[in-house]
Amino acid sequence: MEIQEQNTANKFENAIMVENLSKCLSNDEREEIEKILHSNNIDIAFHETGPKASLFDAITIFFNEPLTKMIINGLLSSSAYDAIKFVVLCFLGKLKNIFHISFGSKKRENKKKTSHLDLRLKTGNAEVNVLISSNFTHEQNLEYMDKAREIMIELGKTRIPQLQTYEIYVIDSDDDKPELIKVMTMVQYAKEQRKKQQRK
Repeated sequence: MEIQEQNTANKFENAIMVENLSKCLSNDEREEIEKILHSNNIDIAFHETGPKASLFDAITIFFNEPLTKMIINGLLSSSAYDAIKFVVLCFLGKLKNIFHISFGSKKRENKKKTSHLDLRLKTGNAEVNVLISSNFTHEQNLEYMDKAREIMIELGKTRIPQLQTYEIYVIDSDDDKPELIKVMTMVQYAKEQRKKQQRK
């Protein structure tokens, strides 16, 4: 999904869009989030789509291409990335009490399970999905996001410039061991998820 032009025109070049979380935020929380991001020249928009099937079972935060380029090229300031981390962890806290819909059976049922944020960044022939679990502590997630930034910068230096066709990368870790962060292609990630399902 692309961030619509009308959401960012005449505001800031860098922008993010958040799906299906605006109803979980109070007006004061939204104003604080907007103030923090705007002070770092980042705009934010909220979009409600309702529940939908996803390989990641996640609430998605879309980063527009200018902001993605700033991150993967290592050009985003530390203060701007700290602002993004603050906002992401604020959203993550809202996920803990959200019920997700299981699409794995013929009958849909509401059940509580591990929830994730999917930070989705696109540029050129590449898309990067950073999955962040609500199981981690605040400190673990801060460290996880710092490591994810390092991985994205490395992708921007090595793999992404060499791409001839479109590739999707997934940055993820074991639900119980956030320090074991890794990067996979979408094909590798899908195979790993199938193996996990078969072991259950």
